[in-house]
Amino acid sequence: MNNQIKTPNFDKVLNEILKDLKPHQKTCQQCQEIFDIFKEDIEFYKIFQVPPSKLCPKCRK
Repeated sequence: MNNQIKTPNFDKVLNEILKDLKPHQKTCQQCQEIFDIFKEDIEFYKIFQVPPSKLCPKCRK
């Protein structure tokens, strides 16, 4: 099995983003509503190695 990282640049940038991420508020790119990024959200992003959402929960649905 090949364990090499297939997206090293993406992973490096994502780790930099997630490293110092703190709970905060963000403006949805679609509807312009302000939504919260909670500690639990950040933990989810780190576990699944995904970037923080740019859309509020309503627009993501």
